[in-house]
Amino acid sequence: MFITHMQQSITALHPTQTIIRLSADRLERQSTLMAMKDQKLNDAKRFISEWSRDLDTNLSFSQENQFESLDGGFSVIRFDNAPMHGTTVKAAFDAVVHSMQNVDILISELFGSITIREDTNFDASDIYQMRLVSTTTHGAVVESNSVIFSEYVESPSGSYAIIAGDFVDEDKLYPYRTNERVRRNTLTVVMIKSAKSSYGQDVVVGTRWTCLNLAHTQLDIPMNGLKELKEVSMAWGDTIKKAILERLAKSDQ
Repeated sequence: MFITHMQQSITALHPTQTIIRLSADRLERQSTLMAMKDQKLNDAKRFISEWSRDLDTNLSFSQENQFESLDGGFSVIRFDNAPMHGTTVKAAFDAVVHSMQNVDILISELFGSITIREDTNFDASDIYQMRLVSTTTHGAVVESNSVIFSEYVESPSGSYAIIAGDFVDEDKLYPYRTNERVRRNTLTVVMIKSAKSSYGQDVVVGTRWTCLNLAHTQLDIPMNGLKELKEVSMAWGDTIKKAILERLAKSDQ
């Protein structure tokens, strides 16, 4: 019953997902994304707060579920919570954003091949659109089109940062090529906040929820190729987490 619920939630509109349709006009594209930023971040904040409501955020925690969705695709849902000592909310926020914006390098390392990144011309640092095209070692081509919204807030009660990543449903300027490529959709919510440890020490807590979905495809991909796509999807969460922690370690040196 749990798996059935998870399968249905993947194929339906998720609370953190917004239908994103972008026109071919660049100014209109920017206006569309800017108009939805506040709502995206507010929805993400409510979602991650509810998801982690009964969790002791001072403890490290990780949970992952993999399953085939009802439409024949493959999905991975991962939830992580990690207390980080000796850093700041701003440093952790910068590390997360940097890793997400340089995800093409991480994908290339996972696939063992080249990933091409095509960014849109958008000046706002808190809204970032990124298109990626990757080729696996077995010749399968995977494409994604994502938007990352982010915000860092300082307040007397403690600073925090919220990051929301969503996929573009329809892009008139860069349409999906499903007759040639496997489509990968990713939803991500990251909350970073200051807290007190059980010993009364200052600690930064990072909480992340991610849903990655490989869409069902009619392409003639060998079994080894499909297996590789699934293995990369399952390794994705650990790879991003490792990159964030490595960047934080470098910034502390």
